[in-house]
Amino acid sequence: MTGAGLRGSRQRRRLGLCSQVPARLGIPARELPFHKLVDWDAAAGRFAYDLAYAHKQPDWTYAS
Repeated sequence: MTGAGLRGSRQRRRLGLCSQVPARLGIPARELPFHKLVDWDAAAGRFAYDLAYAHKQPDWTYAS
């Protein structure tokens, strides 16, 4: 195995363990919202987000 492959497998294993810690401690899982960036306002120095993106379903329709 190459050095990069070995580091990658260690990193994946470490990330897997980290993701299990809250469940082992009895902490409920939480979903973090991820909003799609739809525009960049260079003058204001900020992004505009598609706030409805979190409600899209896998077939790209919106939940009713």
